[in-house]
Amino acid sequence: MKTPSDIVVTVEELKKDPRTIQAEQRLKDAGFSESWWESLLARVLELPRRHEAVMRETMPEATRRREKLAAEMNVLAVKLDQDPEVSGYFPTYGGVRQQQPMLNRFRAHQDALSLSEWLEACGETLVAGSSFDIVSRPMDSRRGADLETFVIRGVFYWIERYLRAGRTKSLNMVRTTRARNLETALLAGAILRKSISSNRVVRLREKERRQYHKE
Repeated sequence: MKTPSDIVVTVEELKKDPRTIQAEQRLKDAGFSESWWESLLARVLELPRRHEAVMRETMPEATRRREKLAAEMNVLAVKLDQDPEVSGYFPTYGGVRQQQPMLNRFRAHQDALSLSEWLEACGETLVAGSSFDIVSRPMDSRRGADLETFVIRGVFYWIERYLRAGRTKSLNMVRTTRARNLETALLAGAILRKSISSNRVVRLREKERRQYHKE
């Protein structure tokens, strides 16, 4: 298991690596703008942290956990709504700095939610949240669970995502369709402080295409 010292942790440090500089030039030649490049670096630098997260919980697992919590919140909301005393309360804040959670029997405004309605709405928001997380394929499952594979897949994904956007008629910034295996290898290697070849990226992608074809 790599320690934090084995992995680049700041954008400034990542930019200084000769591999990053080479990848930058190649991607800008392909149509990347400066803002895209800066955004890409920030995203790929998050991959090691995301790898730690996905080892704890994949996105489908997180969705199921949220749905279970929301269901429990809905059950409690019904109980609160049926309680003759609590059902008439509305959540608010009070105290000197208006930061202390409080309950009152006065509807502050027409759209104010009762305690049970507020809890039910929070449950709906919790479930909806699973649908708008920034999710890339590496977060969907533990396939390719080792850190190196995870980072390679993530870097390739983000590069291709920007390039696909640049190929749209509205932007028309990118005209090439060539897969960016070398750029992926360069950035992944810079992040992990190790040598990664473009052939490693090609073999990984070929292996994944065969796996997805079988599925």
